[in-house]
Amino acid sequence: AARAGAPRQDLVHFRAVVRHYLDSKELEPVKGLDEFDSKDDRIGPSVHTINAQVIMPVTKRHGSMSWALMLHADGLVCDVFVTHCWQEGILEFIDKVLHNWPRRGRHAYCCMLCNPQNLSISHMIRSPSDSPFAHALRASRCMLAVPNEKVSIYSRVWCAYEAYLAYSESKVIIVASAPVPHLWWSVALTALLLAVVAGLSFCFYIHTFKDEAFSASWLLCIVVALVHTMIRPSWMSRARIYTLVMCTGHAVGITCVMLVVPPTDSTNTEMLAPFMTLICAGSVAAEADRLWGQQLEVESKMLRLGHTGRVADAVASKPEDREAIMGELRRSGAEAQVDHAIQVLLDAGISSPSLQVAAAKAGALQQASAWKLSTMLYTLSLWLVLSV
Repeated sequence: AARAGAPRQDLVHFRAVVRHYLDSKELEPVKGLDEFDSKDDRIGPSVHTINAQVIMPVTKRHGSMSWALMLHADGLVCDVFVTHCWQEGILEFIDKVLHNWPRRGRHAYCCMLCNPQNLSISHMIRSPSDSPFAHALRASRCMLAVPNEKVSIYSRVWCAYEAYLAYSESKVIIVASAPVPHLWWSVALTALLLAVVAGLSFCFYIHTFKDEAFSASWLLCIVVALVHTMIRPSWMSRARIYTLVMCTGHAVGITCVMLVVPPTDSTNTEMLAPFMTLICAGSVAAEADRLWGQQLEVESKMLRLGHTGRVADAVASKPEDREAIMGELRRSGAEAQVDHAIQVLLDAGISSPSLQVAAAKAGALQQASAWKLSTMLYTLSLWLVLSV
């Protein structure tokens, strides 16, 4: 299993294959279970449907091997483990994996592509800790947990067990999120608003410039920016972002006047241009932070959809799989540890060896995966001012 990895390009290709099947009407909706829309390019048919109507027929014609081995007969060592639920839409799944593919990741283990779907592997998973899933996970550097709109992956016993195993093995665990729709369009509109406000401010102050107005405008801008840095990304509203952008635009406009009309005091103007650039970039980036934060909130809700907080309530497609996993957890007394590992992932949205140490010392880390590009740019601007 550790040599059944699939490179990123295979997922790109597989998405194109699915899209071809949808466009040519070769996929049939399953009444009452998966009544997908063939024109939909966001969710798509469930993995169950794709497995039955695409993966199994194609791989059967090639000796019933896995999809990954069909494309790479010598096998590829996996270094990214993907945990997901087969009720999800295949397009939703692929887009999230591609969008969150680890920078140094080479080959991913994904059960639908890396296991031989036409063969029975039930004898190989009687001992979950010695199953192909466990071996592939131990060989990987990190795990990618992929939420979906149907149900929490942690309500599925295999996903809960894989999360626990990755956490106990101190693997880096990343919660995948979907690409933000129209991200750059929203950022561009925010930048346009800043430019318009800056232009109006410049036109107003070009004939009435006062040093006091310069100081007051930047003081207001800095106060609003500081308040912004203390707000969680998921709590930021469009109104707050526009307030920040307009304050920044006002300060930038009057600063441009200052560069044209020398101030009456000895204010150093050499650092104004780079400082102003960083502040503008930070204020525009705040809109991207807002959208990223909202998407993280959506993914977080997906992970909680139907999750009771107890692995004992998790289900499996095959009752014997659930019995094997729960039996192993009960014998080892690890049920509480599984619940703890999943709760940490729900709270933090990410896990790594260093974060596990931090959580052990400081307690639960809320939204540790959330970060702000705007805060980083504001910090650079502050460093620039202090270095002059």
